[in-house]
Amino acid sequence: MPKALDVAYVLYQVPDLDKMESFMTDFGLTRAARTADALYMRGAGPAPFMHGTLRGDTPRFVGGAFRMGSSRDLEALAKTAGASAVEPVDGPGGGQRVRMTMPDGARIDAIFGAEDAPPLAFRSPNPFNAAQRKERTNASLRPRRGPMMSSSSPAAAVLAQRAAGPVAPGARCSTKSITSTASSSSTA
Repeated sequence: MPKALDVAYVLYQVPDLDKMESFMTDFGLTRAARTADALYMRGAGPAPFMHGTLRGDTPRFVGGAFRMGSSRDLEALAKTAGASAVEPVDGPGGGQRVRMTMPDGARIDAIFGAEDAPPLAFRSPNPFNAAQRKERTNASLRPRRGPMMSSSSPAAAVLAQRAAGPVAPGARCSTKSITSTASSSSTA
């Protein structure tokens, strides 16, 4: 059975692509491509995109994609029950995919052959102090805005978040809510 090499991207649906683009830009991503009904955002690395958004009436998680090691992996997956035939990817980078659907309706694509995007310049990591090493003594930290380094971590985190359940429309995450959640769960 074929095995995925990495998370390729996640896919969401929202009614307002402008708001999503603004949010993802604040998050550190850069526009890879946009049409009237789709937005593709990327990091600084070679992934053609790591977050896709489709225009739709209801905000929801649509699915995700995993990068496969060969076209033979796609051919093997295409033979499984409920899988699509090998077909072209319709987002930046191109390539081929096999689409499968989970019981809850989420799409899972297996992709191969997407062309790498040219890497973007990104800022160096911010210096931080650790117990054994002090890189920043009596110095303010004023990070510049810029693209984040692309890795599977952001996409993998979004896929993992999906397992935690739906997020209410209009919900916001803040340091206070993260701290209070962490505090309450550590006391339980």
